[in-house]
Amino acid sequence: MWAARHDLTAKVLYGQAFRAPSFAEFRLQNNPVALGNDELDPEEMETIELAFDYRPKNNLRLGLNLFKYEWDDIIQYAPSPTLPVGFLQAQNIGEQDGYGFEFEFDWNISRTLKVLGNYAFMDAEDQATDEAAGNAPENQLYLRAA
Repeated sequence: MWAARHDLTAKVLYGQAFRAPSFAEFRLQNNPVALGNDELDPEEMETIELAFDYRPKNNLRLGLNLFKYEWDDIIQYAPSPTLPVGFLQAQNIGEQDGYGFEFEFDWNISRTLKVLGNYAFMDAEDQATDEAAGNAPENQLYLRAA
């Protein structure tokens, strides 16, 4: 963390994470269409983030976060050449990369009115298809007044 000025803080964050296969992904046997796989590797993720916190006045806070991530060995159920047609098996076949930013503010306009909100943008791409990864909004906006 770096306090560039009395009202501005900047920090760089780096992280690594993993998700071990679940018991079902590892050992599932008695399912009519999906089987586990005892040769699965854990999913792995690497992230980097640059964050700024700016407080130009006592009643106003602004934040900006820039991020990038790489997610490898994603576990997905897919057809396997060693199984009969129609059967799926847990496999490490997914890869995803993404980047984005988030802007947020918290403004105490008066003793009785506070406004806060944020806007986030994320571009997540499935590396196997070069298409947008699902299950994550590209744009998200949140506003609240209290």
